[in-house]
Amino acid sequence: MLKEVDVWRVFLDRQSLLTLDDKSNVDRLVSGVELLVWNALLEANLPQIGPWTVSWVLLPTGVDEDGRPEYLRPGLKLTAANRDSKERREAIMPGEDYGTPLKWPSAWKRAFEELGIWDLIDKGWSFSPYSTCYSFCLTWRDDSGRVFSCYPWSSCLPFGRGWA
Repeated sequence: MLKEVDVWRVFLDRQSLLTLDDKSNVDRLVSGVELLVWNALLEANLPQIGPWTVSWVLLPTGVDEDGRPEYLRPGLKLTAANRDSKERREAIMPGEDYGTPLKWPSAWKRAFEELGIWDLIDKGWSFSPYSTCYSFCLTWRDDSGRVFSCYPWSSCLPFGRGWA
C-alpha cells in the first residue's frame, strides 16, 4: 500500500488535469491513507519484527525547576534487540518529525532503515499469531460525485496490543 501512495504522489506531481484545489484534496486523502497504513503497519508489527524486539522511549526535551524531565514535542529513541544474537541497534527520531503528522511516516521509515529492519516491515513480517483482519474500499469523489479512485485495501491487526 505504501508503494501505491508513492505512485499517487508521482501522479499528482506530473498531472495537469486536476485544479490546484482538487490536487490539494487528493494529496490530503493520500496523506491520510499513508498515516492509516503506517498505523496498521506499526500495530501489526510492533514490538516483534522477525527476530527483533523493538522498544521505544520518549526523549526529554528539558528539565523543570524541580529537576524532573519535561517532554515538549519530544523525540523518540527506538531500540531493536535481536532475540537470537543479542545484538542491539538504536535510532533517534527527532521531535520535530515525530510530532508532525506529515513528517511522521517518513520519520518512521527512516528510523526502521537506520535500525536495519525496514526490509522485514516492507515485506509484511508479523510475529503476532493473534490478529484480526479487515478490508475496505477507498473512494474519492469530486464535488459532482464522479469517482476518481477505488482502491481495495485490507490489513490484519493484532488483538489488544497498542504501540504507544
